[in-house]
Amino acid sequence: MRDSTSGAAILHDFTGNQVRVLGSVGPEGGVADVYLDGEKQLVPIDCWCPQARSRQVVYYRNGLANGPHTLKIVARGEGNPVSGGSLAAIDAVQWSDATGRSGFGSGGGPTDAQRIILGYTGRKDYIDSEGHAWRPGTEFIARLGAMADVVKQTWWTERRQLAIEGTPDPELYRYGVHARDFTVYFTVGPGTYHARLKFAETRRMEPRQRAVTVTINGQPFVEGLDVAATAGGYCRATDLVLNGIEPRSGVIAIRFTGAYGGEAMVQAIEIGPGDGGEGAKPVCIGVATAVEGNLLRNSGFEDGALGALGALGQKTGGFGWEYLFASPTQSYIWAESAYSIHPDWGLPEVRTGKEALRTHTEADGHTVVWQEVDVAPGTAYRASVWVHAVDLRGKGFGTHPGDSAGLKVQELAADGKLLLDHEKVPVTKACAYTELAKEFTTTAKTSRLRVILDTVIGGPYNEGHVTYDDCAVARR
Repeated sequence: MRDSTSGAAILHDFTGNQVRVLGSVGPEGGVADVYLDGEKQLVPIDCWCPQARSRQVVYYRNGLANGPHTLKIVARGEGNPVSGGSLAAIDAVQWSDATGRSGFGSGGGPTDAQRIILGYTGRKDYIDSEGHAWRPGTEFIARLGAMADVVKQTWWTERRQLAIEGTPDPELYRYGVHARDFTVYFTVGPGTYHARLKFAETRRMEPRQRAVTVTINGQPFVEGLDVAATAGGYCRATDLVLNGIEPRSGVIAIRFTGAYGGEAMVQAIEIGPGDGGEGAKPVCIGVATAVEGNLLRNSGFEDGALGALGALGQKTGGFGWEYLFASPTQSYIWAESAYSIHPDWGLPEVRTGKEALRTHTEADGHTVVWQEVDVAPGTAYRASVWVHAVDLRGKGFGTHPGDSAGLKVQELAADGKLLLDHEKVPVTKACAYTELAKEFTTTAKTSRLRVILDTVIGGPYNEGHVTYDDCAVARR
């Protein structure tokens, strides 16, 4: 059918449960009505397109009762407002009576073993000493922020260590993926599986900063894993095995996080059917816990404080706290006790215990330190922190416009969406340790709180600073 006349029609009988109409489209294409089994369809055929194309799908309908049907197409003799004509051009009709499952989706995935090497860039599978093939692992997500290069920032594409002890297959342990939070996904069919996680620690750093927490489909597996201690040393292979895994919606999701805000890592993973045997007994570093009644972990920084410097939106953190360097100039976030070697910058002053957290800047700095905790909706809470703001020689904190150090609280939904941003409770002048507090009742949708220590300092580090201690979030 190729006709511009109003009322021109074609009639076609078919037997099946779905139908496709192919047509030619172009700048002079027109509109035609479609009837199925005598019933006019809500959506017509429009043969207009700015460029000429042939055998395009201009109409389709699925889900029909499997049986005889009648298709009728009637030209309107008109086009849409931008068309230069009214030509209805129908080339062919296709139909099918096929039934059955596509095999795609939950229940249609592989049920045999899947083996991957993270960070591995080889173009061929690695064949291990038992003849198993290991493929480069790419199906993982690491959330690093806007415009981040995930490959550059998280893949160990070069061999970290040539000699890996305790394994006949050192190549499986030489590469890897590292990030503060990443998840590796496996699509599988129905059944029960095991996960074999392969590690070799090559990072020589403070143990809490290399501790790894693993959850599988949202269920905790191991918290605060010390890979080096588990393996019996650095550059030694060790495997953890978890049995009895049941997929969720056809997926096994393995999440790796830094237990203390450092970077988690893994070298290779095997997902296989049935029981995977026994793995190494994990040696774990005790994860910082909250003081009774206080929801915050490491609330007084007694478990430690990561020393860091940065600018221009750089993020880091550790020991339960996250850091953001929000200003163009370089700022510092450091353990208070470290300043015993810099008396001219102000000797350490802690409120209780042996540690606190200090922040200062090279000038005009802004730092943000925060921690998120789970809370109940519609419940009364009190958030607080003790702040010590210092002016050493008349040019420190409080002597510049905009100087501010204080407490902010944000309420978050279960999906992380910001629900309520409470006004900051600040000090703006130098002061001895002063408690800042915010009392509130969470909204009906609140699932988490983000507790923020927000600091803006105009003066340089040798003139003043701000120290935080004894943070708390508790029910009222």
